[in-house]
Amino acid sequence: MNLIERLGGYEKAKRALEREIRLTSPNTFYCLKLDKALLEHRRQHNIFESGDPVVSRCADKETRIFTYQETIGKNILVKCKKGRGYCYPKKWFSHATDAEIEAGKRLEVG
Repeated sequence: MNLIERLGGYEKAKRALEREIRLTSPNTFYCLKLDKALLEHRRQHNIFESGDPVVSRCADKETRIFTYQETIGKNILVKCKKGRGYCYPKKWFSHATDAEIEAGKRLEVG
């Protein structure tokens, strides 16, 4: 059973992380582990939350990493490093992998 399941599901795990962060002396290791587990869950289930790094999976589109802001109908609002906002079809995007985040760009087109 993974950490999210032990905590009773994604929403309960998210609330547990928020509670831990609010403590005067949060357990940093636990927070990092839970945050990583929540991100992996979102990647597996194609769930986007504000602040998630995303990349376009269209070969002829942007290769840079964007920051997800919100969903607007079938589109998503993303921001680039310079702070500009763009609205694109949600189906063009997926979560950036750890390697893409490190490289600062899309590494493959799938």
